[in-house]
Amino acid sequence: MKKLMFICVSLFMMVGFLPAKVQAPSTEMACIWTSCLGTFCHEDYHDVEFAADVIEFIEDNICN
Repeated sequence: MKKLMFICVSLFMMVGFLPAKVQAPSTEMACIWTSCLGTFCHEDYHDVEFAADVIEFIEDNICN
């Protein structure tokens, strides 16, 4: 029983050292800058109109 437990623990520890497969993000991030909160990055900010609306909302409602 001790040998079986030792083998199970050993296998569990070895699995922890296997390299993880990391997938690259499918889209690139775009960043916006606000005067009071700094820089925010998100993939939706590639849309210029959406990014402008977000900046305007932050400047009007959060910064003041």
